[in-house]
Amino acid sequence: MHKIRQLSLFTITTLISGVILIIYGYFSRFFSVYYFWESLTIGWVIIFVGFILFLLNILNYSYSDLKINKLKRILIKFGISILIFVLCIQMALMIILNLSDAKKVANDFIVKNDKLEKELGHINEVGIITMGSINIHNNNGVYNGSAILHIIVKGENKFKDIKIYLNKSSYDSSWKVVNFK
Repeated sequence: MHKIRQLSLFTITTLISGVILIIYGYFSRFFSVYYFWESLTIGWVIIFVGFILFLLNILNYSYSDLKINKLKRILIKFGISILIFVLCIQMALMIILNLSDAKKVANDFIVKNDKLEKELGHINEVGIITMGSINIHNNNGVYNGSAILHIIVKGENKFKDIKIYLNKSSYDSSWKVVNFK
């Protein structure tokens, strides 16, 4: 309890906000609440930021009371550096995925897919937060690739998390949707 009092109000608020968003994200999927499904991803990012703030608070507390030895301070600084690096990479990858040709092809596929429209109603929006992976291989100037994208699809009747599999072959330079779940 003594350590919790040493945390700044902003750190506590950040951690609690992240937990609430994560709980809401799972709650909205389980109970079919069709509003703000992005809260799950945003909540995890906020929790990550909260952990960075938590470590910074411990570091500040340790300097003021000198209760943590030098090795522990170095480990905390290293942990903060790793968390910031991972957070920056994660944010860069989210931006790159959203701007990729694979995402554009996936969006077109989702909007034009009759099966999804029957299940979800008219597609109003494709989620702005995309997670997943894209692999591109260069073999003597010929590019092949595969991608798996996790996208939230928002229809008139309900929302759904979609996983889309795409391939890029050497014969055709554009991405093609292979499967979706």
